[in-house]
Amino acid sequence: MAFAVELALDRESAGAVRALWRRMAEAGIRFMAESGAGPHLSLAIWDRLSIEHAIAEVTTLAAATPPVPVTFTEVRAFGAEVVYLACEPSSRLVELQRLVQARFASFGDGPWEHYKPTAWVPHCTLAMDLGPATAATALAVAATLPLPLSSRLDRMAVVQFRPVRERYSQPLSGR
Repeated sequence: MAFAVELALDRESAGAVRALWRRMAEAGIRFMAESGAGPHLSLAIWDRLSIEHAIAEVTTLAAATPPVPVTFTEVRAFGAEVVYLACEPSSRLVELQRLVQARFASFGDGPWEHYKPTAWVPHCTLAMDLGPATAATALAVAATLPLPLSSRLDRMAVVQFRPVRERYSQPLSGR
């Protein structure tokens, strides 16, 4: 099982993404709607992670970090496998991602290459585990979401997956 440190979308924008996940499920693309995940933006993923250390670090970081405003501006795809909402990367978001990578490095093992700071693409997954035919359907359904979608990333979580299980979360409360 893998582990991620994620930032959750605020209630209103998460509701819009969940509604889109339900429309995708009606079109036969069910994973995100049925996964147990909430709408989020992953900052880092590892094959293994010390949960105790991660919880302590999330507690510290969340207390020092204010909510992060983001604007999702377009729907994109990683090949024919993943359809996602792309956000405008802000310096705050990029710096927070680098901070998470640095502070978790000593207790995370097997970091996923595409989440390293030089490769990371900030995004909110809409559909995954697709093929060419279902990717086309997912893109068509995702095109119904009115954009831009303004959001605040307001909670940090440690999530274990597959299956998805939130191990710990904390509101971002810094000033």
